[in-house]
Amino acid sequence: MTKVGALLRIRLSSSRLPGKALAPIGGRPAVTHLIDRIAASRYIESRRDIVVTTSTDPSDDALVPVVEAAGASVFRGSLDDVVARTFGALDAYGFDAVTQVDGDDVFADPRYMEHALATLLGDPALDVVLCRGLPIGMSTKAIRASAIRRVHDRYVPGLNGTGAFLYFTETGLCRVAELAPLSPLHVHDRVRVTLDYPDDLRFFESLVAEIGDWPFGSEEIVAAVRRRPELVELNAYLTDAYWERSDEFIAAERLAWRDDAGGTSEITAGTGGVWYTRPQVAA
Repeated sequence: MTKVGALLRIRLSSSRLPGKALAPIGGRPAVTHLIDRIAASRYIESRRDIVVTTSTDPSDDALVPVVEAAGASVFRGSLDDVVARTFGALDAYGFDAVTQVDGDDVFADPRYMEHALATLLGDPALDVVLCRGLPIGMSTKAIRASAIRRVHDRYVPGLNGTGAFLYFTETGLCRVAELAPLSPLHVHDRVRVTLDYPDDLRFFESLVAEIGDWPFGSEEIVAAVRRRPELVELNAYLTDAYWERSDEFIAAERLAWRDDAGGTSEITAGTGGVWYTRPQVAA
C-alpha cells in the first residue's frame, strides 16, 4: 500500500510579515486553516500525516504548540536548506508520496490536492504533478518520495529557501506533469491568495468576512472577488514585487546540482528573467 502524507514548509522569520503562519484569520491562526484543508483530502488518513516542516531556530518555537493542537505533526530541520529539511521529514515519516503545500497558501484547494495526487499515483512514470493556471496561492504539488530522494542525492547543499522546488522542475532529474484548472470558474487573472505581506492578511480577513469560514474552494473564492472586485485591489498590486523579490532570492542562492556527466550544473535565469524550464509532459 502507498503511504501518503502532506508536507507544509513554514517558518516564522519572514522579513515581510513576521509570524504570518500564526496571524489570525477569522479568529484563528492562519496555519490551522491550511491544516483543516489538507485534512479534508481523501488521501490523508490521519492529521498526524500532515507534517509542518520548520526549522530548529528558536524563532520557530511558537509554531510547534499551535500545529500540535491542530492535530498535525512537526519536523524541525535546517533554517535555510529546504531540500535537506524536506528529505529529513520524508525519512522520519516514511511517506511514499506527498502533497506539498507552501505555508503561505492558506486557502489551497483540497480538490486540487486530490487531483494532483490521483494523477501522480495513477502513472508510475511520473515524479511530480503541478497545478498551473490557478490564482496565486491556490495550487499544490504532488511528489513521489523517490523524486525527493533523487534530488537530495544530487543537489549541492546550501541556501535554497526560495528556489528549492526548481530542483524538481528545472534540472531534468524528475518527470513532471502539469494539470490545467478543472473549470473556468476557478480562474482569475489578478486575485492573489497567498500570505506574504500585511495587505495579503487584509485580503484574507476580508475574504472570510465575505464568504464565511470553511468549507470553500477555488470556485467560491473567484465568485466572491467577482462580486466584490474591490477585494482584489487590497493586494493585487503586490504580485510584481513578489515575483521580482523571489527571482532576486533565487539568483542569490546559486542553486547547483551534480549532473549526469559528473560535473556540477547551476540553475540560471533565461531571457527576461524567466527561469530555464526543461521539456515537461502533459497529463
